[in-house]
Amino acid sequence: LGGTTTYDMDSATPIAEYCFDPEIIVVSGESDIETLAQLIEKGKDTPLLNSTPGFSTSHHIASLIFTRDIGTQFEYMHTNGSSEQTVQLAGGHAEVGFTTYGGVASLIDQGKIRVLAICADERSVDLPDVPTVEEAIGQRFVYGAYRGFAVPAGTPDDVVQVLSKAIEKVMASDTVKEQFANSGFPVTYANAEDFGAMLDKDYSDMEAIQDLLKE
Repeated sequence: LGGTTTYDMDSATPIAEYCFDPEIIVVSGESDIETLAQLIEKGKDTPLLNSTPGFSTSHHIASLIFTRDIGTQFEYMHTNGSSEQTVQLAGGHAEVGFTTYGGVASLIDQGKIRVLAICADERSVDLPDVPTVEEAIGQRFVYGAYRGFAVPAGTPDDVVQVLSKAIEKVMASDTVKEQFANSGFPVTYANAEDFGAMLDKDYSDMEAIQDLLKE
């Protein structure tokens, strides 16, 4: 992040999102924090030690935006990747972390990591007992890694619509759903218009925290 590119947001036209992998907010299984409300209360006056897989990674960015929107303060322990991040969390060396289900599923099953909330509009089929942030504290917060398709700017709209509907059909197939489930990724679909709106919001969020991502 923060580098220069030969393209910008106007260089491409979104076709469809096919996967949104929401952040989950986790603590050690040994932590005395059992709910998101408790974590937020604890982080009102004293920054909580937050383990990330590295500076400017998606989990770090999610935490920065969470502070902006919710107000919880963090002190950061930037590690050298997701594996090291989860070790710090499971061992109780950090108080909180933002991650995704696929990266910590086995540690959740073992009880070494506790999930407080999911940063999505709906609960996950993999974590049916985990509330969304909005369910937990009454304030919406949605953030995660997304994957999608785009074409060069200027592509005719009828072509964009044909491709968008084709991707919708593909993502609805049982074969694709099974393959995604086996990989720990949720299947989602958003058409060109909705995917574009999501990209615009993400771009605005990134602009708002850009100064915080300059070392």
